[in-house]
Amino acid sequence: MIKHVGKMTVAGHRGDMYNCYENTMDSFRTAVKNGVDMIETDVRVTKDGVLVLIHDEKITRVSNKTGVIAEMTYEEVTKLNVGDDDTPCAIPTYAEFMAWAASVGVMLNM
Repeated sequence: MIKHVGKMTVAGHRGDMYNCYENTMDSFRTAVKNGVDMIETDVRVTKDGVLVLIHDEKITRVSNKTGVIAEMTYEEVTKLNVGDDDTPCAIPTYAEFMAWAASVGVMLNM
C-alpha cells in the first residue's frame, strides 16, 4: 500500500527562466502567475553590502558587461541590463524581492 503524503511542490528555478530573463522580478511574477508553489533564487552581496539576486558570481553570462558582483557597488549594479534591448531588466535587491514574495505568499528556496 502506498501512503499519499501530499501534493508535489513545483518550484520556479530562478523564477520562470524559460519565458523571462532569470532572477528578475518579471521572472518571479510570471512563475507565480503560472502556478508555482516556490521560487528558487540566488543571493549575492555587492561591494557596498547590498544583497542582490543573481546566480553567477560574474555578470558576463547574463549581461553585455563584465565584472564580479562582489567587486561592484550597488549603484554600478543598477546600471546593468540583464535582459535585452527590447526587454531591459534590472537585477533585483533582496529587499525588493522579499517585499513582493511576502505580498503573494510564495515559498522560497534561497
